[in-house]
Amino acid sequence: MQKSKGKKKSLLFNRSTALAGWPETQANPTLADSPKWSIYESCNDMPLSVFEKVYIKEELKYLAFEGVAPDEVLKEAWDKIYGEYLHLMGETKTIELLYKMSRLNALKSRLSRMFEAIRAIRVAHHPIIVKIFKEEGYKFSYSPETLISDLSKTERLLIRDRIEHDKLEREIEKEKNADVSDKKNTNYFSEALIQYETCFKVFIEKSKISVADFCLRMKQMRDYIDQQNAAHG
Repeated sequence: MQKSKGKKKSLLFNRSTALAGWPETQANPTLADSPKWSIYESCNDMPLSVFEKVYIKEELKYLAFEGVAPDEVLKEAWDKIYGEYLHLMGETKTIELLYKMSRLNALKSRLSRMFEAIRAIRVAHHPIIVKIFKEEGYKFSYSPETLISDLSKTERLLIRDRIEHDKLEREIEKEKNADVSDKKNTNYFSEALIQYETCFKVFIEKSKISVADFCLRMKQMRDYIDQQNAAHG
């Protein structure tokens, strides 16, 4: 079982701040101050019964099976697990959402990297930092003589990425909420397992199978139903 312990840094920015106000890198807390916690990090080790609580009740606290994890850590873990779930389910309707989530993660990484570089080069000019800007497609010289002006232009260009980031985040949250609302009304997981049990004459306990196993069983059931439909077509 995968475990995460200690405190993680969040790559997310504070919505109430301006572009240049992304969270500064904080000093790592001492070992004595670091909270201890363990969380589920993948569909392979997460029981379906736990996934259902988070998915339907929207309470991320269930991701932690030991201790109390920070909210930003739980959010990051859930985004990863939910992305895996969509991929494993393999339904056509999830392709666009998966793309959006992938794009959002890429933007998070890019924005975090660029603002770290901006902060670093303001402290000490170095060719390696300039190279980071160049690799990201920013063609300004970033020489000591033009640094202030070049950084200002770079930050203005980054606004586009941040706008796209915010837009994707809102769209993803809306689609997730719509999906969860639907599952609340249909008691999706219980009904899906009952249907599987009927097809294959077995009994399954949600607490004893992983999310990945559930997704595999759903694929098996869809294939079985397709075969039955074809045979009686």
